[in-house]
Amino acid sequence: LLDKKANGEKLRKAQLDWLEKITILYGLDDEAPHRLITRLDQIPTSMVLAQAANESAWGRSRFAKEGNALFGQWTWGNDGIVPNGRPFGAKYRVKSFKSIAHSIHAYMMNINTHPAYRSFREQRALMRNADKPLAKRVTEIMYQMDENGCLLFS
Repeated sequence: LLDKKANGEKLRKAQLDWLEKITILYGLDDEAPHRLITRLDQIPTSMVLAQAANESAWGRSRFAKEGNALFGQWTWGNDGIVPNGRPFGAKYRVKSFKSIAHSIHAYMMNINTHPAYRSFREQRALMRNADKPLAKRVTEIMYQMDENGCLLFS
């Protein structure tokens, strides 16, 4: 759709509405179509499954059972589960979700929008532009970062 729009082709109202909705959802403006493409790209299924299995103890963790939380995402609101052993004075919780689908959607939004994962998105775009398979390299990048997006290995 972005290519059609850039080439001056007329888009249907439903297509324009979808583009506007996605642009707003991802916190971008209409002048940055290349950034939208970078954010809407594929997240390798193998990486999603590996992270979910690892962070939720294969779905057996308290957070997975009580809150459908597969990825250990934190929240500072009331919509979460207080971790056992949380340091005194800490305010974070592990975000809980209505369903597993909601947990996966939040994970995808986090990967595609949070500044901590910018290097992941940049590598993914480079690989996409070079027509190379994504799964192996982007997974290597993700496992080099901690939860704050800091590289663990250089």
